[in-house]
Amino acid sequence: MTFASDVDSIIKHALADVDSVFKNVAHDVAMRVINQTPVDIDMKVVKGKIIPGGTTKNSWYSGVNKKPTGRGRRHANGTGKQAIAQAKAAIASLKAGDTFRMVNRKPYIKVLEFGGYPKAPKKGKGKTVNGYSTQAPQGIARISLIRAKTRLRRYANIVRAKSRGAK
Repeated sequence: MTFASDVDSIIKHALADVDSVFKNVAHDVAMRVINQTPVDIDMKVVKGKIIPGGTTKNSWYSGVNKKPTGRGRRHANGTGKQAIAQAKAAIASLKAGDTFRMVNRKPYIKVLEFGGYPKAPKKGKGKTVNGYSTQAPQGIARISLIRAKTRLRRYANIVRAKSRGAK
């Protein structure tokens, strides 16, 4: 091997490690955001059709290097199945330098994230306390991003330890 090929090999491995850390953190954030999104467990009847809970959870759209449009209809699903599948597909294509984005176009997503529900629930009880969702009182995306910092450090330490062990 030549010096140049050794350097190329080191760079290739370092970039693979960066890609791996990026994908792991993006996966953690996306799964936490989707899974922490509250699900209204009450069925609703809209225009004579029964609508199950989970519309907001399944309305997260993911994209790489572009803002996802969030257009298109997804069925209510309390597991977020379609949102998770799309996030995983987007994350699989991530590499160093890319931008991973998520969007939810439901009109009440900001209220779920930042609060602002009426202070007094109807009939004295409900799904809110002091204007915040009881299922996600600290928000969804904000808390996920705060936790991502810890995960990023953990993954970086793993990669760092792996690279030291390879020497």
